[in-house]
Amino acid sequence: MRASVWSRAVPGSSARCPLAHPDQRERDAPGLLSGQRARRSVFGVLGTILGGAALSGNPQPAGAAGERVIVIGAGIAGLGAARTLADAGYTVTILEARNRIGGRIWTDSSLGFPVEMGAGWIHGSTGNPLVTLAQSAGARLVTHDVDSAREYQASGAPLASAQVQRLAVLRASMMAAVTAGQNASTDQALRTTILSGVGYATLTAEDQRLVDYLISTEYEHEYAASSEALSTWWFDDDVAFPGVDQVLPDGYGALTDLLARGLDIRLSQRVTNVSIAGNTVVIAATSTTGGASSTLVADRVVVTLPLGVLKSGAVTFAPALPAIQQAAIGGLGMGVLNRCTLAFPTVFWDPSTDWIEYVTPRRGEWVDWISLARPTGRPILVGFNAAQYGTAIETKTDAAIVEAALAVLRTIFGNAIPAPVASKVTRWGSDPFSLGAYSYNATGSTPAMRDTLAQPISGRIFFAGEATHRTYFATVHGAYLSGTRAATQIRALVAAGTPTGTGTRTPTTVGTRTATPTQTSVPTTTRTRTVTATASPTRTTTVTATRTTTPSVTRTASVTATRTPTSAPTATPVPSRTRTATVTPSRTATPSPTRTRTGTPTRTRTPAP
Repeated sequence: MRASVWSRAVPGSSARCPLAHPDQRERDAPGLLSGQRARRSVFGVLGTILGGAALSGNPQPAGAAGERVIVIGAGIAGLGAARTLADAGYTVTILEARNRIGGRIWTDSSLGFPVEMGAGWIHGSTGNPLVTLAQSAGARLVTHDVDSAREYQASGAPLASAQVQRLAVLRASMMAAVTAGQNASTDQALRTTILSGVGYATLTAEDQRLVDYLISTEYEHEYAASSEALSTWWFDDDVAFPGVDQVLPDGYGALTDLLARGLDIRLSQRVTNVSIAGNTVVIAATSTTGGASSTLVADRVVVTLPLGVLKSGAVTFAPALPAIQQAAIGGLGMGVLNRCTLAFPTVFWDPSTDWIEYVTPRRGEWVDWISLARPTGRPILVGFNAAQYGTAIETKTDAAIVEAALAVLRTIFGNAIPAPVASKVTRWGSDPFSLGAYSYNATGSTPAMRDTLAQPISGRIFFAGEATHRTYFATVHGAYLSGTRAATQIRALVAAGTPTGTGTRTPTTVGTRTATPTQTSVPTTTRTRTVTATASPTRTTTVTATRTTTPSVTRTASVTATRTPTSAPTATPVPSRTRTATVTPSRTATPSPTRTRTGTPTRTRTPAP
């Protein structure tokens, strides 16, 4: 599962919020930090911030003075954008619907110790900007060992050696099925690919239960989505930073607190409309506490709303977003992954084990658990639920969810386990300000949709958030980098003195990106899909997505979309599409069972002693 996402999904009261696993898919980490660089800002001299925008010693771009930017959302994407712009001399205001900063980074300290309600990990320690940010914040980082795992069967007994070996065989068969599916001429749901590939219908009931367990822990919890919804072609089309995964024992909120220092952040302000008015942007907002309405005017706006909120239509745009951008919002998926955190008076499990895996008798229920005893020194277990069951439990009371979690723990560790002294549960799917944990690549979507979603509109509206990052989606670092990207786009536009408020509004998806996993020791395959869109009368947009997988296969799929605008070339086109898909496989159909996944590293399965 993704220790994120998010992998990844706001203060006021200054509570902090990480991505559910949305966090659950944020990755990063080195060893313990020395602290020598604590409090030294990567953005500039944060010590000069006392009540206004922080100013670094860097020269301001031409035209920065007087430029007003509104950032919608005080998650790490919005804070990253605002911090970068404020340090460059822009006048920045953040509007946040919650009564806290952080968004899907949420460190709850109401129990007297930090509890991550959302994002919980930094994934990958080498080259990850979150590590540098943590060092600047003086935050402790502790490695969380994904290789330290113990699996238990439905009865609660540890898996025997023979069962562990059977799991390895089934896992290899599943990986071979996925590899074949990713080399197929058409995309389909990941679960369909796996069940067909392993011959699920012919397996014994026990083997079917093991396959369902593997699908849940390896894919559904990792990507916060049902395997019926995940795209076989693209579900894992992301890139990971190398290195270990780490947790922050004192809370992920230290990073968002650092970024927020000195910024103009207005909490409890729910944005309802974003309108382009000549050379300005007008933002309509409503107070979530008193209901009062307000209108703000700026030169530009950075929209960091979660994909789930964009999908809901809770925020409207005038003029409406281009059809191609709306299609991207509709095509990408928003997943659900929830936590149930239980604090006990004492540790009754092996404190050296960081992961507890349960081969549940009911598909997808309480499969993944983590122990925080070793990394934090506290007797805490966290149970995760994703996809259908993760959504279903949101209708239950906190007490019912906790009791369901305890029933599983009693099955594994016996009825004599102590009652928890405190608990916390999340409901990211029904949270009105996120409507999900983090995004995923759904069947029928393409990675190019993330580039489309990120395209600025008329030099006035810019987009950020984990869903807009093509290679680091569903992670905290992806969200952060998307925010700094939007800020860089604004600075470049202002520095160039580019006229704004004119020209076509339809975003174009351009460029070539190679998404090559950084951690792989197996033979690789280059898969290329080219999407060409011709927008009448004169514009052609080409996107090439190149992936590296296993084994060696070269595949090219091209999709042609022809659009005819209803009026002038600058109007939003009404799509009239003709699609053709051409696949030229050159296959070496020898799948490797050791294929490296870009999400959570493969965990070592420990049989019963």
